[in-house]
Amino acid sequence: MKRNRILTVAVVFTLAMLVGGLIAEETADKPETPRRGRRRRGGGRGAPVFKIPDIGVTDAQKTKIEAIIKAATAAAKDAKGEDRTAIMGKMKKDIYKLYTKEQRQKLAEIRQAAGTANPGAAASKHMRLEMVTFPKNVQAVDSNMNKEALLYHPIKKTEGKMPLIVLLHGAGGTKKKDASAFKGNRDVKWVMTPANSKYVAKILVPHSRSHWNPEALNKAVDHLLSVHKDIDKDRVYCIGYSLGGLGTWNWARHSPERLAAIVPVAFIANPTDLKKMTKLPMWAMAGTSDRRRVGSVIAMGKAIKELGSKVARITIFQGANHTATANKAWAQEGLLEWLFAQSLKNRTAKPPSTK
Repeated sequence: MKRNRILTVAVVFTLAMLVGGLIAEETADKPETPRRGRRRRGGGRGAPVFKIPDIGVTDAQKTKIEAIIKAATAAAKDAKGEDRTAIMGKMKKDIYKLYTKEQRQKLAEIRQAAGTANPGAAASKHMRLEMVTFPKNVQAVDSNMNKEALLYHPIKKTEGKMPLIVLLHGAGGTKKKDASAFKGNRDVKWVMTPANSKYVAKILVPHSRSHWNPEALNKAVDHLLSVHKDIDKDRVYCIGYSLGGLGTWNWARHSPERLAAIVPVAFIANPTDLKKMTKLPMWAMAGTSDRRRVGSVIAMGKAIKELGSKVARITIFQGANHTATANKAWAQEGLLEWLFAQSLKNRTAKPPSTK
């Protein structure tokens, strides 16, 4: 019975990945010390819960899927980095081959409805990618900060200057070789889905091999502002998950006057410096099953509101673990609408009324 429950959860998880859902990157259990993430046991407390797409998968297909998952899991057990990614990629392809033409069509329709059928193609229609090189003063501050980063430019022309969104990766990203590994990653896909393409902004995706350094991030943004005159210096936003959420938080603690708004997700909220952050619009999120983080976020939210903040928004997802928190955060209703309403010139913008 226990084995059947484990295999059932594995099938649900794999099918959800094939739908193109926003699956969180593998991150360390402790964001303060970046290292490879722990593999979860299916079916246990905090295991990811996903809805199986209604594409008519038969029992016979499920049996074959279970066999593929079992073989891939065994092969990936001791694999690392790119080898493990290749194994899991082949697993998804092998499972996809099991589907009938009709099932693949249904799957494509589900993806299309979710705006994730082909995020890369959607991005190419709306955004132009440039690899930017930071000046030496960025690495002089922090040698772990890669000298290159991804910068997406909206193809759509706009009047006046546009915002800059800085996306900070999690602990899993510290193991990547360089910034090119983040082309079309989960966070970029989320910002670029057709539904979100109405929000026009430049998107910076930097790369760090360790903890995010606030001063290095300031230098990087200073460089962009000096080169790209179409960026609105009053509308620089930062979004991050896990170690990226911690980096977002620490950057805001260090330089609250630099950022127009922040969205730190699934992080440990250090309560130091809250006094100087009371006017900084923030939307912090955590899941109740992400216990090491959720307690700190709740405590921080209470403390900063007691200090007089009227622009701190805290969302707690019931039952969500570390991975599921990212999925729910990027699907949060009104998030980008709220974000793009914030500006250093207008610290009083309020979030839309959402449930």
